Amino acid sequence: MRLPRDELMELLPEGMGGELPRDIMLIKSRQRDLGIMLRKVTLEIMRQLQCLRDKPSFQHARGWLLDGKKGSGKSGVLNYVVCWARLNGWLVVYEPLLSRYNREIAEIKRSNAGLYIQNEFSQQFLERTSIRN
Repeated sequence: MRLPRDELMELLPEGMGGELPRDIMLIKSRQRDLGIMLRKVTLEIMRQLQCLRDKPSFQHARGWLLDGKKGSGKSGVLNYVVCWARLNGWLVVYEPLLSRYNREIAEIKRSNAGLYIQNEFSQQFLERTSIRN
């Protein structure tokens, strides 16, 4: 996959997961396109998403589970699948840093339904999601 830096930033306004931001910073030239090698599982997911879109019989698929040790490339796969899905007109809801909800604590309010809501995080998530959808 080859993308201009600016296009990658537009496709991932929420930010990038995993080590991709660090890797991009190591590339000195800001004008050169980014060449990104795709993993086999990335291509498999992209093909399955195409089948979901094109063939009604595939629309009963439940989803996928990406599993692996830390540093095995799960976030990288998600970064690329999110870019591909947006380029192909899919509605994408993506949160690259879920651990933030566990580590950082903002103001918490309890709703009438008994849910605990972090308004600041919710607002940021919805704003980022609405940028590309």
